[in-house]
Amino acid sequence: GESAHWSRESDGGGAGFSLRAPIKMSGCQVPRNFCLLEELEDGQKGVGDGTVSWGLEDDEDMTLTRWTGMIIGPPRTCFENRIYSLKIECGSKYPEVAPTVRFVTKINMNGINNSNGMVDSRSIPVLSKWQNSYSIKAVLQDLRRMMTCKENVKTSQPPEGQTYSN
Repeated sequence: GESAHWSRESDGGGAGFSLRAPIKMSGCQVPRNFCLLEELEDGQKGVGDGTVSWGLEDDEDMTLTRWTGMIIGPPRTCFENRIYSLKIECGSKYPEVAPTVRFVTKINMNGINNSNGMVDSRSIPVLSKWQNSYSIKAVLQDLRRMMTCKENVKTSQPPEGQTYSN
């Protein structure tokens, strides 16, 4: 039939190689910067529904280490209409190792240190079961989802707009 005719053409020396092939050579690890540049692009485009956003703290940061995140509190919770800003640090072993995450805006929520806003990675599912396919966006979305959990939904919150001192 016709289809056999087409398959011969694809054997033509090397044209079928994907440009992404070299990435797989380091034992299936995607280079850190490759991941982070992709995340930066997504953040700039504003993927998703706008309830979470992220970007580099300093556009000049060539190491792509320090990020800022933002979460808009979900409706029908004590976090509603509040804007929470976060600092996210992607260390040199990212994405093999989870980022460290800290709330800048004061928040009263399980898994968040009351004195400095540090997120306890053991109590956040995405961070405790971190995989290298996860992203900053996944962390922010998970934190926002936790705001809707029973144990957090009605907690009394600090006055709006307060920040942790450090």
